[in-house]
Amino acid sequence: MPDDPEGIQDVLRWLLKEKFDVPVLFTPLVSNGWNSMPTLLRMTDEDISKVVPIRLRKKFKSVLAATIKANKKRTHDDSHSTTDGAKKGRSLVCIAPPDVSDEPNVSVVNINRSPVMILWGAVVAERMHLPWTRALSMASAVASFFARSKGVSLGIYQQRKATDRMYSEDSCLLGHQLRMEPCVDVDGGSLAIDVEGVPVRPESVDAYLHRAFPQNTIGHVYRVMNRLAKALPLERLRESNGRLAYDIYCQFRPSIPSGRAGWGAKGELTLAKLHDLSAHWAGVAASSGANTSTSSTTTTAQSPRNSTCARESDVADAITPTKATAPSLRQAEQAVWALFKETSADDGLSCADVVSRTHLDQNSVDEALQRLSADFLVYQAGDVFRRL
Repeated sequence: MPDDPEGIQDVLRWLLKEKFDVPVLFTPLVSNGWNSMPTLLRMTDEDISKVVPIRLRKKFKSVLAATIKANKKRTHDDSHSTTDGAKKGRSLVCIAPPDVSDEPNVSVVNINRSPVMILWGAVVAERMHLPWTRALSMASAVASFFARSKGVSLGIYQQRKATDRMYSEDSCLLGHQLRMEPCVDVDGGSLAIDVEGVPVRPESVDAYLHRAFPQNTIGHVYRVMNRLAKALPLERLRESNGRLAYDIYCQFRPSIPSGRAGWGAKGELTLAKLHDLSAHWAGVAASSGANTSTSSTTTTAQSPRNSTCARESDVADAITPTKATAPSLRQAEQAVWALFKETSADDGLSCADVVSRTHLDQNSVDEALQRLSADFLVYQAGDVFRRL
């Protein structure tokens, strides 16, 4: 999940449970990327020597080894329990979408971006006819990749190599291709793999969302998002790994400060923006239907090439309801990537270099670099970015 809020809490609880000196250990662990129990359990002696003070290393290694052993035993027992349950016809984990029957009607929700992205991603996956249970897993996994990319760009996390583990199938959401792993006890039959290489359980995602949205507003936000998702053309949602849904998310996500000041910060989710987008896309769909009906009755048919160009133009215009002089996210990304392709892989470019050479504003460059990092096209090395 973005900012790993639950993972950080798990680490804190573990440190408290094992009676460690929390002020001494907590910040170094989290700031160096050891921000969840799955990551913590993969620490090597070398990793420990870099983060844990000498006086605490012996105890830390001993306790961590005991935790790893207990976790392996629990995983082994759970796998047998799951298999036996499947054989006995054990009921599936099947989570329902948020209840919209008794939710407060709000216009603004003060919240950070993590749960907003996850809820929107799940709504989009549901729009593509996936079970809500699987949608939650996929949306949380996608968000974890964006969080890692953003953390790397801010210097909070270190760049890590992708895991070599193989998975059985692929799925796409919000511009990302996800790896999935079969799971017999959840509706949909599979779980998405997050940035740490861990399958995402939908129960934890559902609990996280209900905690994150204040004053039981999740049902109302879900209803508004669902209306927008239903207004989007299904075929467009499936193109380019679902990138359109991410572009739309960028238009309504909470506004937060740039840079490290915005890491984990809350902002205002203004639901009027979602209402405007819903109305706009509904108008695009109606206009497209009318144009199709009219063109079918005319004697002069439009050429296939012109028809395709027209559709692409409609979509490009529709991504931003109000025309603006600033470049779109896609245009900024294309301009920044074109600059990196002209640059040697060994030569790095700082954010200032990219701003100067592309003539884009700082926010557009930051967003473009984040998206290129999320797509594993560039990576950050110190104060510069390099092409992979």
